[in-house]
Amino acid sequence: MLHRQRAAEATQTQAAAQYRSVVLTAFQNVADTLHAVAYDADTLKADVAAERAAKRSFDIARSQVEGASI
Repeated sequence: MLHRQRAAEATQTQAAAQYRSVVLTAFQNVADTLHAVAYDADTLKADVAAERAAKRSFDIARSQVEGASI
């Protein structure tokens, strides 16, 4: 009887440790995904800013060319 109880307790301890491991892995996966989303958002902001700057430069150059043509 004592051996069965100890075996059951060992099984429960093992299951608890495995559960903790799964939960920690899940939290790490969520953290990694949130980090990737934040990085992608920052990259998108930088790309939008670069596109706007390029458009302004293009508009200035086009105005200069049109002004020189007159």
